[in-house]
Amino acid sequence: MNDVMRIIRINGYIQGGLGKITLFGKEVLCVALDGYCTFASDSEKDDALELNDLQLDDIYNQTYGFAPSQQAPTPEPKILASRWFRPRSDTIGLVAIETSQNEWEAHIGTAAGHDVVFDEKFVAKWGAALSAEEAHGFFPHLDNSKYKKEK
Repeated sequence: MNDVMRIIRINGYIQGGLGKITLFGKEVLCVALDGYCTFASDSEKDDALELNDLQLDDIYNQTYGFAPSQQAPTPEPKILASRWFRPRSDTIGLVAIETSQNEWEAHIGTAAGHDVVFDEKFVAKWGAALSAEEAHGFFPHLDNSKYKKEK
C-alpha cells in the first residue's frame, strides 16, 4: 500500500469517528497528502509537522488497533559539509554532521547518487565513522578540536 492510500485510510479513520490517533501524546486532527500532520490541540495551522516514515507507520498502525509508539522523535542530523566521489557507477560520500554536544563527526559510505539531501542523511546514518585525523583531511575548514571524542 502506498503512502497516499495509507493517508486516506488514516483520515477516513479519524473523520469517521472510529477512534483517536495520537502522535507523541497529541491527538492527530488530519494528515495531508504531502505528509504533514496537524494536531487537534494546535491553534495555528503553521504548527504542522512533516512526518517521517516511522511516524507515518505509527499513525497508520493505530488504525488497526496497535498502541501508539512511545519513542520521541529523533532529530535529523545537521549536515555541516559533504564531499562526493563518483568512480564508474558508484557514489561514495563523506558527510560531516554536528552532534548534540556541539561537536562534529564524519562518516563515509555509498549512496544512490540521485538526491544529495537524501544521500547525505543516508551516509550520516549508515556510513562508517572516520577518525579525527581522517575527517580533518577531508574537512580542513572544520575545527578539529571539536571532533567527537572516541569512547
